[in-house]
Order: sequence, then C-alpha cells, then structure tokens
Amino acid sequence: MNSYYSYVPAWPARTTSPAAPQFGLAWNTSSANRSPGDGASHSRETKYVAIVKPKFMEHLKEYQGKKITVMTTGGKVEGKLDGVFIDHLALTSHDKKFHILYHQIIYFV
Repeated sequence: MNSYYSYVPAWPARTTSPAAPQFGLAWNTSSANRSPGDGASHSRETKYVAIVKPKFMEHLKEYQGKKITVMTTGGKVEGKLDGVFIDHLALTSHDKKFHILYHQIIYFV
C-alpha cells in the first residue's frame, strides 16, 4: 500500500451545533429584511426577458382585425387577429380567444 492511501487526515469534530429557532419562530430568509449592503438581497429578484421582433410585429399589425392563418409548433390556427402584443398575439377562432407566443409561431398567412 502506498503512502497516499495510508494517510488519513484527522478532521476536528464539530463540538457545537448551530442555534435552532425557538418554538413559534422561524428563520428569516426573506430579502426584504436584509440590509441593502447584503450581496444576497439581489440574488432572489425575478427578471423576465422577452425577445422582441419588431419587424414581425409590424407585419402582424397590418393584419389586425382581419382573418389570418397562423402555423405554430402545435398546429394550424385560423381566426381573426384581435391584438399584437410585445410577446404574443391574440386570435379569436370559433368564439375562443387564443394567445399565441411568438416563439411558437412558424409563419402566418
């Protein structure tokens, strides 16, 4: 047996345990109660990102109020284009309103 496997470091045993919250109290982990200098207070913020395709939206707005056909990754949807928004379009088909995200659209006619 070589010397690498024969050497086992002796780690000091933990003699104290962390203080547990008392009955009725809980650990406060919310970022609202942290000081502004805390680096962790910014790590819990939710950020939303929308990929905007301005030329695609511009073309869709030309058809607003008209009947169009949209080919999506899930299939074909035909109906009246009700609205063009930053991340989706609103389409009414057979008295049902559909909100189709742009990243699901392949093409429209």
